[in-house]
Amino acid sequence: MAPKGLPEALAARLEQAAVSMARDPAVVARLRELGAEAVGSTRAELAALIRAQDAKWGPVAREADVMAD
Repeated sequence: MAPKGLPEALAARLEQAAVSMARDPAVVARLRELGAEAVGSTRAELAALIRAQDAKWGPVAREADVMAD
């Protein structure tokens, strides 16, 4: 996630750094110790995941009248 309007060159650089970090064996091991998993997906993959989760859970949340704070 990044602020809207972030220059593409900076967004691409941050994406590359995040993916690289998520694949670092030391980071992967430490996250595993903490019960987490490094995914290291691209911006496009994250956007697709968010859209899919919204399509799946959005109707449930609206039906239950759930609101984010």
